[in-house]
Amino acid sequence: MLTIISCLILVSAVFYLYHTKLLDMWIAYVAHGMRSNGAFMRVALNALAGVALLLFSKIWKKKYNDFNSWKSFATINFIMFALLIIFNISTLVDRLTLYLFPLQIVVFSRIKYLIKDKNLKNLYYLFLMLLYTAVFTCLLFALHRDSYIPYNNILEVLL
Repeated sequence: MLTIISCLILVSAVFYLYHTKLLDMWIAYVAHGMRSNGAFMRVALNALAGVALLLFSKIWKKKYNDFNSWKSFATINFIMFALLIIFNISTLVDRLTLYLFPLQIVVFSRIKYLIKDKNLKNLYYLFLMLLYTAVFTCLLFALHRDSYIPYNNILEVLL
């Protein structure tokens, strides 16, 4: 109960502090109908990581002690996927899903340690190669590829 109250207080404080910025984002992303063409693929990749997490949940719990944290990420991502499909608010969902990408990194990097069968592990490696070939193809040939990379970051400033 204390956790729920703490979350409500935190959400209320964030909304109070940033309500004008949040309203501007809502108007830009939803009311004006802004669309992100690659949103479905990015959200689907996270959903795939969430499904993989749930499929390997028994083994995951035995080997790692952070299942509940990643299950929360997966649950939020499933909600984002549903919002994308039902309401077609692709830009809003796409922006929020960026914060859930660590799910892919953790799940896809750890699954190889959970698969015992050599043939299944080889199939998994093939799956990863195909999956990220598609991602890199989108990064290289997407319509708005110049908007993805580079973001302003410390490496760009130093170099």
